[in-house]
Amino acid sequence: MQNPARLEMQTTEKTEKKLLFVHQGALGDFIVTFPVLRALRTGFVRIDGICRTEFGRLAKHLAVIDEFYPQDAARFAGLYSVETNPQVAELLNAYDHILLFSFSEALEESVRRFKMDAVHRIPPWPREEESIQVTEFLFQRLKESKLLPLIEATTTGMPVRHLPGDDGAGGKTGPGSRVILCPGAGNEPKRWPLEGYLQVADMLIKNGFRPEWVLGPAERDLDSALCASPAAAMPVHRSLDLVQLAELLQSAGGYVGNDSAVSHLAAFLGVPAVVIFGPSNPERWRPTGPRVTILRGAAPCRLQQYEAKTGCIDSDFMKQVPPEMVLKSFLHLVER
Repeated sequence: MQNPARLEMQTTEKTEKKLLFVHQGALGDFIVTFPVLRALRTGFVRIDGICRTEFGRLAKHLAVIDEFYPQDAARFAGLYSVETNPQVAELLNAYDHILLFSFSEALEESVRRFKMDAVHRIPPWPREEESIQVTEFLFQRLKESKLLPLIEATTTGMPVRHLPGDDGAGGKTGPGSRVILCPGAGNEPKRWPLEGYLQVADMLIKNGFRPEWVLGPAERDLDSALCASPAAAMPVHRSLDLVQLAELLQSAGGYVGNDSAVSHLAAFLGVPAVVIFGPSNPERWRPTGPRVTILRGAAPCRLQQYEAKTGCIDSDFMKQVPPEMVLKSFLHLVER
């Protein structure tokens, strides 16, 4: 049984303390912080962020944070200059703790000019030599900072489906359900061949599922290839904003994609997800979620030798993942 005094302390702290975080990274790096920010809610009555506008809207929509400030707002230029901005000082001092997801010591020094104490800076991801998943790394570093003294390590795997009106069950799973296919990625070496996705889509249809495509604005080459294939008859969602993307994933019964920010979001939302990795190390970058299967081509020893010798990865490694394996992994996830 939990100590009543300890429980009272947690409750009291949460009703009094507010946290502001600063995140300047890319979308995938931002999404991997979501389980951590959710866990921090046990100790803070309010969590706000300084981040990119679209990222902030997504996090607020999913109830990960309460509010956000656009990082490109003119007043925040004072964080990176020698001049003291009274507006920034007033804002920062309205919070009990400031959390910086940053490698920048200069940023930390600048923030301490406005708020001398209760400033915590942690790297947004581990060093290359550290074999630890990025969200677990963030939990570890926050515990060292004493911001998460009462959170258990198992929190990293906590599924979150928290859209307004959502009952936590998510979209329908099994035959008849929508399956989102996301063949894009931040850079081309991370893409599993589109031909594989087309074969998986065909096999999903034969198994009674309804595949649909998601393409970003930078994936026009894939869009052209889809339009020239039988997959053109399947629904294609183009250039969704992040809130629309989250809602689409919430309605789906499954997901197949590459090592990408979309895959991190699908996994966080608890969607059964098969994620195909190429050059990135899945031990560090695998998405966090309750129903995720990671597939990767080459045998680990051969892949490590290749990376050590060349510093990169041959696209043939991606081709070593057969469509049949992707379908089998997906069906296993759904049945489980």
